[in-house]
Amino acid sequence: GGGHERGLRSSTENLASIVGFAKAAEVAWDQFDVEIRRMTGLRDRIISEALERVEGAYLNGHRHKRLPNNVNLGFEGLEGEAIRLLLDLDAAGIAVSSGSACSSNGAGEKPSHVLTAIGRDPIQARGALRVTLGIDNTADDVDRFLDILPQILRDLRPITSLTMGGGI
Repeated sequence: GGGHERGLRSSTENLASIVGFAKAAEVAWDQFDVEIRRMTGLRDRIISEALERVEGAYLNGHRHKRLPNNVNLGFEGLEGEAIRLLLDLDAAGIAVSSGSACSSNGAGEKPSHVLTAIGRDPIQARGALRVTLGIDNTADDVDRFLDILPQILRDLRPITSLTMGGGI
């Protein structure tokens, strides 16, 4: 082998990292059932309350047959405001996405094939809001998100000729 392994033989295994990974996997597995139930509860609360608090909100995908930490929402009439929604949520300290977790580099050019496969049109698919929960998220985080989301969406309501009294 070459010298690219900081002078170690190229086939030398990184034993410390292997042992560390094994311990991390053990800890994660010990907490798995508890974390799945906790995140499922947070997820279900986001879904229920977002649909209740935000007029025109809709859920992408099945209400319960989904990952325990995943919520994907759309907002009727605001699909074209997805970037502003993301930026405003980010400015409020809330990290969300409009694209798939497994897409990158040009994902915004095409609508999600998953969302179109479940019957969303290309505009709805591009306007989706993906919320992914993690081990560090708390009920307080969910409260904050559910308080801020409707406020931001109210500010995003597009002005049309209909809301301005019918035109020129």
